[in-house]
Amino acid sequence: MKNIDKNFAKIVTVIFNPFLVITGALILGNLMWVELKTGPVIFIIAVLIFLPFIIYTLKVSATKKNFWHPHNLLREERHSIYLFGIYVSLAVTLAFGYINEIYWMMHGILAFLLISLLYIVNKYLDKASVHTAVFCFSVFYLTDKLDTSFGLFLIALPIIMWARVTLHQHTWIQLFLGIVIGMSVGLLSWLI
Repeated sequence: MKNIDKNFAKIVTVIFNPFLVITGALILGNLMWVELKTGPVIFIIAVLIFLPFIIYTLKVSATKKNFWHPHNLLREERHSIYLFGIYVSLAVTLAFGYINEIYWMMHGILAFLLISLLYIVNKYLDKASVHTAVFCFSVFYLTDKLDTSFGLFLIALPIIMWARVTLHQHTWIQLFLGIVIGMSVGLLSWLI
């Protein structure tokens, strides 16, 4: 039974991978932009999501022997990834500001806030869960951009939390820190 729980927890962790969740939320929440002006969406996904994903993957592969074995980076190992994300989000914000794409510049600012808060909490408090932060942000983002019924997706939050605890990747406090960060920045996304 314990093996079945761990395998199910691994599946949940992969399905709700922060890089996949945020990519899906950006595309779904901006379908009009995807149809009319694909450039900004592709740029955001390529630079703001894919580049940090590559850095994360390289960091994980450098810190363990078996890539497919679940491994959560330690607090200290996350600092460089968060700092890279902060610099990339600033670059995205400046680039969109330069070409006067205010809507997408605001997305860069949201990414900067989300990553900066994760970095600060990680550095000074505890290792906040990126899974719960990105999931909560994405639900709030889609609730505003598309329909309030997307808020019902929050019922998946306990399953994500259970999976992360079952895999010994986070404590309950770390999960709640991620939730607070994700919901806070998600509420700010309603301003754009």
